[in-house]
Amino acid sequence: MSKFILIKNKGELEVEGLKLLGASSKRGDRSKIGSFGSGIKYAIAYLLRESQEFRLFSGLSEVVFTTREAILRDQSFQQVVINGEETSITTAWGEDWQEWQIFREIVATAIDEGAFSIEDSTTIQPQVEDETHFYIPYTKFSQFYSKLSHYFNLEVVSQTENSLIKKDGASDLIVFKQGVRVIKDGQKSSFKLSLYNYNLPNISLKEDRIADHWDIQWEVGRVLVALKDKDIIRRIYKLLLGGVAYLETDLLTQHKQFEPLSEEWLEVINGSESKIIRSSHSESIEKMKGETFALDNQIEFVSSQFMDLVETSFGDEFKNTYDPATLNLDYEILETTDRERKLINMCVNKIEEVGLDIHAQIKVVDFCYEGKRSSIQGITILLSRAIFDLGIHEILKFILKESIKIKNDLSEHDPRKFAEVMLKITTRFIMEKNL
Repeated sequence: MSKFILIKNKGELEVEGLKLLGASSKRGDRSKIGSFGSGIKYAIAYLLRESQEFRLFSGLSEVVFTTREAILRDQSFQQVVINGEETSITTAWGEDWQEWQIFREIVATAIDEGAFSIEDSTTIQPQVEDETHFYIPYTKFSQFYSKLSHYFNLEVVSQTENSLIKKDGASDLIVFKQGVRVIKDGQKSSFKLSLYNYNLPNISLKEDRIADHWDIQWEVGRVLVALKDKDIIRRIYKLLLGGVAYLETDLLTQHKQFEPLSEEWLEVINGSESKIIRSSHSESIEKMKGETFALDNQIEFVSSQFMDLVETSFGDEFKNTYDPATLNLDYEILETTDRERKLINMCVNKIEEVGLDIHAQIKVVDFCYEGKRSSIQGITILLSRAIFDLGIHEILKFILKESIKIKNDLSEHDPRKFAEVMLKITTRFIMEKNL
């Protein structure tokens, strides 16, 4: 006896829409997960390609799927046939989609339609008018069904505003749209660990139903600056002052590009007993032992709101919690190898050949999270060991970028100003070469 996962939703499936690539009644509706007219077709193509048993009912009628061979330039394809009618879809459609995406797509389609439910079933239940019932193989998708909360948050499906979702401790970020996961699964996140997950109902999605990295940062940043819950604000604020690096604390150092801080944020900052000593990045850790301090980006966040917080010390609570000797957790300085030193020298020489001086120290480091390639600390350039496997062009690019930031006193989080400086340098270089 076959066992299925049964997914139900209100409304009958528009069968004609299954036959047309790109056809979607949800196109342009940002509140919906699917709007490209391709997702459910990917799922059906996958199920047929993998010879999986499935059943689909629209109201009282079953939608029957078969295939027929189609030849194009001596290549054989399996063309999808729906209720006896040929379509323009083949079973090769969506070959790069993973199983979790197929499962998510079928469920997300039902969620989009409303009155969604999911259950396991060993029988084909009586069909109901104005409902769609989709039976998919239990064995194939049980690993995702058993971890439903990893892919869906049914508590926030009906929410129309961006919201923060509490979780136990810091872990990899999960982002939902209308309760459906829209951040990649099974890969190391390109984000730092997060204190919370987020539901972002109006975030734009690509055709694979994954949100863009920068869109996620932007929308999460807007959630953070608008926070009303003072307990959550105090928790994040304490970690920010302590120099603890999470997604939330990183984004808040860039808060000026988002909306203004909420009144609740201002009240927490104004009422805080935690004060700050401004410390230069170039000061040694030994000199600061026994003191407390915050890095420049944390100071920028606070001082931009309340200048009177600067120049006094943290309370004892922070002295006990954060040892200044351990605050530089973003990276570990490594011993530069002969090969790395040779490549650095080659890049510096090439840059100086075109009239740009490099007056910074360059150190090789191991950053604490994957994806970070370079940074600056004071007048020192920090390069990830990983970039030395990318070739001299990439190494040169990162050295040039960080040296320009140092020379022009640019913020780590001000890409617009950096672009303006680069434009001026490029313009000047072109003019000098052509005069």
